[in-house]
Amino acid sequence: MEQCWDDEPENRPTAFYLYKKLNWINLIRDNPNPFDDNYYISEEKRFKIASQLPTIYTHPEIHPEAYYTINRI
Repeated sequence: MEQCWDDEPENRPTAFYLYKKLNWINLIRDNPNPFDDNYYISEEKRFKIASQLPTIYTHPEIHPEAYYTINRI
């Protein structure tokens, strides 16, 4: 709020900034916990399922004496 009182107009917030900030405050006031319990429960289930999946791709061992060539088009 003190920014609005600044003597220099360039240092004052824009109307759009104030609009966004007030919108954000209203959202928090209406719902202080935007991430409800269902979100956390579903994330826990998702991570639990993902941890049970087998590893699909592993990096193959590369022989130290192996070399590769690139085909140029």
